[in-house]
Formats: sequence, structure tokens, C-alpha cells
Amino acid sequence: GPRYERDGSVRQSWADPVGWAGLGKVAPNPADEAALMQARMRTIELELDAIDAGIAAGRESLAEQAAGFAPTAPSVQSLQPQEAALVRDRLRATALRDERLRMQRALADGIPDPGPHAHLHHRRTPLAESERGRTRFLSIWAVLSTPLILAILASFVWPGSYGHARFAIVLLVIVVAVEAFARGYFVAFIGRFLLFFLVLNLVFAFVFNWQYVTGALLSASALVILVVNIRDSFRR
Repeated sequence: GPRYERDGSVRQSWADPVGWAGLGKVAPNPADEAALMQARMRTIELELDAIDAGIAAGRESLAEQAAGFAPTAPSVQSLQPQEAALVRDRLRATALRDERLRMQRALADGIPDPGPHAHLHHRRTPLAESERGRTRFLSIWAVLSTPLILAILASFVWPGSYGHARFAIVLLVIVVAVEAFARGYFVAFIGRFLLFFLVLNLVFAFVFNWQYVTGALLSASALVILVVNIRDSFRR
């Protein structure tokens, strides 16, 4: 049932629904959140006082132990762990001061009410009318797409006037275009199709007229190099 797991233990969603939903760390309203922020700032103040006192004592202790020695002396080098701990305390104090400043600014500006759905990462909302129509079209297309693709493949080997490869390729492109329209990326499909068509034409042009294509590419390269060299000569 809804209370127990398969091993007989009580489900978290039953015993602790607030924690299970991720709301245990969320204040119920802006007033309570402001009170929690003020309590957190008091805690930060106490922690900063302790850290600052420790930093002052540690700095004085390090200075006393290193007094009278060269910076490269072994006795001074052995103080590096204590110095690293002092640096970590300074970084912790800086982080706490930044956190306190952020809370002070939030309290000064006023805490907005995020609403009851702010904790949801993927909120499920009712489908819009356009999404419903697309979903209905997708369900119909899912029924028709596979038989159409199989029929197109059959046209490759079917004897007669409609068995030409060109006709089958055109039908396949139409099917893929409808699929792209149903999935919502029709414009991207058109762009990719045009790019593929352009590359294919360039390949055919190079295969059947490679002398002209090679000559045009070499001429264009020569023109570009000439322009770059002229520009560099003027810059000198």
C-alpha cells in the first residue's frame, strides 16, 4: 500500500511528506524567512568573533615562532601547516561576511513571496491548446509513419514507373519533413536539408567538372592571399 515499502519499512513520503517533497529547508512564508535570516546573522556574528580571535592569536603565534630566523630556515618552513590553517580561517571569515552582507541586502530590499511552486524543478502544468493539437497530430503520425516508410522502401524494388529511386527519395524527404514538423524542428530540418543539398551539388560539380572547380578554388585562394599580402604591406 502507500504506507509501506516492499521490505515492510514505512515510506518517507508517508512518514515525512515535507522532507520527501524537499520543503524541510524552505521557510513557510517571508516573515518566517526574515526571522531565520536574522537568527543566521546572529550565528555568523558569533562565529566571526571566534574566527577573528583565532586569526589574531594565530598570527601572533606565527610571528613569535618565526622571529629571529631567516624566511628559508627549516624552523620557519615547518610553520607552513599553521600558516595554511590561518589562510583557511581568513577565507572562511570572508565567506561569512559575504553571506551576512547578502542577507542584510535581502532584508533591506524586502523578501518576495516565491509562491507555492518555487521548490518545483519540473512543474507539470496543463497543456496549452497548441500543445494539445501537436500531441494529437503526433499520435496520428505515429500510426502512419512506419507504414509509410516501409511503403517507400518497397518502392525501391517495386517494378513499374513508380519504382524509381528518385521518386522514393522524394517521398522519404517528405516523410522526414512531416516528422520534423510534428516534432517542432521543421525550420532546423529545412536548414540542414539545404546545407546537405548544397554540399551534394558541390561534390557532383567537383566529380564531373573537377578542372573548373579546382581552377576556381585556386583562383579564389590566390585572390585572398593577394589581398592579405597587400593589407600587410600597407600596415608596415
